Amino acid sequence: HPSRHVTRGVNLGGWLITEAWMNHSLFAGTGAADEFSLGARLGAEEAARRLSRHRETWITREDLMAIKAAGLESVRLPLGYWVLDVEGLERRPRGPFSGARAWMEEAPPFVGPCEHHVRDALDWAAEIGLSVNLCLHGAPGGQSGHDATGLSDGQWQPCMWDRQLTVRCLAHMARVFGRHPALAAVTVINEPSRSIPTSDLAAFYVDAYAAIREHSDATVVMPVYQRSWWWLQTYGQFPPPHFQNVA
Repeated sequence: HPSRHVTRGVNLGGWLITEAWMNHSLFAGTGAADEFSLGARLGAEEAARRLSRHRETWITREDLMAIKAAGLESVRLPLGYWVLDVEGLERRPRGPFSGARAWMEEAPPFVGPCEHHVRDALDWAAEIGLSVNLCLHGAPGGQSGHDATGLSDGQWQPCMWDRQLTVRCLAHMARVFGRHPALAAVTVINEPSRSIPTSDLAAFYVDAYAAIREHSDATVVMPVYQRSWWWLQTYGQFPPPHFQNVA
């Protein structure tokens, strides 16, 4: 459409949520498949040291300057929920811890919080002239068993995803960062598993929207992943008529 503006951007992957395929040097020699098991392999102290160094150096202001110089306008910043400084947040998987998941109960938690890096990214972006899409890439309990959530878990079940705590995390993001001049969008979840009932996903999107709108007018991005938009529409009136500025 001639009146539609196309925003060209790039992903700041591997920074505030790590993945072995992307962060080769960080994971080298550990045998870890994801960020949570990296902590288990290294131990709490060494994991904190390595991840602190990684977070300080993986993305810098100079990287955002190079992005701007390349002619791009926006960046997507994926993050794990453990990055956030939410009161009472437990930075570990949900049970049950038995069988193949038994090791998780005694493993060190995810290393966090470190949300000052989010603030840095937003401040740099504002100075340089980039917009930012904050993406909750790894949700409490995991929105799937994929390593992109921070934990590769073949025993994951939809009931392990903590929807209420995910909404709390989004409310925190909106309260702390929602009025920042560089913030263009908040993506409420990344790649939710197809095994999550569509009714649950639609209900989550309604709650997530409300939580964000209390603090921010930024675009709310609701991924339709491995399912069609029609599936969501079959569960009542979706999107609700009060939704504004959603994607």
